[in-house]
Amino acid sequence: MFISPARVCYLYYDKGLTQQQIASRLGINRLRVSRILRQARSDGTVSVNINFHGFFPEMESALRILRRNVQFVICDPLDGSVEEARHSIAATAADYLAVALAADEKVAIGCGRTLRETADFISADFPQAQFIPLIGGQEGLGLDVHANSIAEVLAERTGGTARRVFSPALANSEEERAVLKGTPSISATLEAAAAAGTCLFSVEDPTLPDSTLSLAGYHTTDDIEVLRSEGAICDVLSISFLNAEGENCGRAVSGRSVSITDEQFRAIPRKICIAGGRTKHKAVAIALKLGLIDVLVTDAETAAYILGEEGLSEEPWMKANGR
Repeated sequence: MFISPARVCYLYYDKGLTQQQIASRLGINRLRVSRILRQARSDGTVSVNINFHGFFPEMESALRILRRNVQFVICDPLDGSVEEARHSIAATAADYLAVALAADEKVAIGCGRTLRETADFISADFPQAQFIPLIGGQEGLGLDVHANSIAEVLAERTGGTARRVFSPALANSEEERAVLKGTPSISATLEAAAAAGTCLFSVEDPTLPDSTLSLAGYHTTDDIEVLRSEGAICDVLSISFLNAEGENCGRAVSGRSVSITDEQFRAIPRKICIAGGRTKHKAVAIALKLGLIDVLVTDAETAAYILGEEGLSEEPWMKANGR
């Protein structure tokens, strides 16, 4: 017959006509076209196949079951190298933030290479947004990945505004830290960061030679030795360091952090962690278990590691997506 399900599906799926255009061409109403299309899907007249390369819905669903209060955004790690994973995560995070942030959002900003790449990638229009460093940072240390710089790039890319914390990330002593945090301009900015509705941050193993603060020159050889001796494997913005059991350690280092407090960080309503790559697997898993993450933007290999930590094999999730 002329008005057959196959004909309607051909016009809709192959020729790209709208339901109203099909209705006009066939001399029927749009409601009938919609019913024919639904019936064609249910009776097998037409089937839809999606190539999930770069998208991992089953893995995201499995992780949501494990961590019901966390939103997961998973991307392809590309060639599997740390650098390519970071590029992919940053690009995905930039796309996510462009739709997830409100036009007048107040966003507390951490530091690190992944956050800097995310800032470089983002393209959005948030003229009333404010980007506020939650930790100090200063230029001229070899890496332009401190919170002030990232906040400024985000403001430039979105049309928003940025504040600055005129202080190093780590003071030389706890006494110096107290003096710096008592400075009105610094304390006001940190209080604004603590009051933000959203936080962008990353985590990493602070004992690795390519950790952000080590490369930036903030962590001295003595600092790293203290962190290693106390078993630190997760650095949360140098506000806190965590061991394999999720316990705070390295207080001799975190006690010098010119930043918001651990309690203030935990109280921020939406904490978006942008991190992945094989060197960050354990750090991400620990932060996730401790409830420090509300949204996790990561790569598929890190997600598979988290599932493995929970006793679930990674194979079904990776095979289903062609890995």
